[in-house]
Amino acid sequence: MTNKPDKKIDASRRRTRRWKPNPHHISGIHNYCDRWCERCAYTARCAVYADERASDDGDPASRDITNERFWKRLGNIFAETMEMVREMAAEKGIDLDHIPPEEQLEIEAAEQKREETVEQHLLTRASRDYGLQVYQWLKASAPMFREKGKTLIMAARLELPGHTPENDAAETLEAIEVVSWYHLQIGVKLARAIGGRSEEVPEIIEDLPKDWDGSAKIALIGMERSMAAWGILLRHFPEREDEILSFLAALKGLQRQTEREFPNARAFIRPGFDGGPAKA
Repeated sequence: MTNKPDKKIDASRRRTRRWKPNPHHISGIHNYCDRWCERCAYTARCAVYADERASDDGDPASRDITNERFWKRLGNIFAETMEMVREMAAEKGIDLDHIPPEEQLEIEAAEQKREETVEQHLLTRASRDYGLQVYQWLKASAPMFREKGKTLIMAARLELPGHTPENDAAETLEAIEVVSWYHLQIGVKLARAIGGRSEEVPEIIEDLPKDWDGSAKIALIGMERSMAAWGILLRHFPEREDEILSFLAALKGLQRQTEREFPNARAFIRPGFDGGPAKA
């Protein structure tokens, strides 16, 4: 009688194979990206993208940070990874769930301190305010966007000389997409940078590039792209000048404060994107 393979073990082996390094992938590239996979030139060299594509159904919503499906899928990936780690540790006789009480208290205290540092930081509060206000503005502006679309369609039908409604429509849509994508992500990246910097750094890596500078750099990139997008929207919606200028002012303030808090952020070399190591 032939023994049937254990399904759980077989699934674990498949997961382990999936996470084995691929020499074509750029190591760590996913740590310093803006998660906008649809516009990334390095998806073919990203291990996380390859794994996510294997675990989703091709629905763009599952890769949109503002969509519930994105976070649900991310949670599933995390749970699957932890299961794989537990199984590998168990094979080596390691119990990951057993933590001495005194160590557990130290871990909890450190985590609480980290969370408090992030929550109380000026950049966290400012970026959160910006994200909330932009979200509300975008939601309230939906009728205005629809009206703008109707106007551009009419202009295209009339074929008025000197007018390029198709270009205006594409430019407006692009600007809205950029603002929408980054309005929450800026705060997420800043929180990661602030939290990472608050942790103690061993002397052995004090002189090495800091992970938090990479996160801060992504936040700065998001700010710059958002400011450019707001400039385009200002040109197409001059009647909303006061509101748009307030968003630009908020981003400029965030940019200056981030550069003060993380003076080495712009010099951080991201793997792949900034010419960093291109091999796994």
